[in-house]
Amino acid sequence: MFKDQDLIPVRTSEILTANGIIELPIYNKNFHYDTQILNLDFTLTDLANPLKIQALIGKNFIDKFNIMLLGNEKLCSLQPITE
Repeated sequence: MFKDQDLIPVRTSEILTANGIIELPIYNKNFHYDTQILNLDFTLTDLANPLKIQALIGKNFIDKFNIMLLGNEKLCSLQPITE
């Protein structure tokens, strides 16, 4: 998703990941959803193969949406929380 982006870290931070606590660069970018633009901090890291996880969504993202996950159907629905 971000391989072709020209990302410059804004800081580093210790992050609790599925692989344990590690120091990672933190990036900041605008994410567009429907008609909204959300400015979010995020980090990128490889996830361990045994976990079979493709992505982790952080609380800073979760706090902006109502999220419905349908595991069997492999569907995710996002509804922006209006402030």
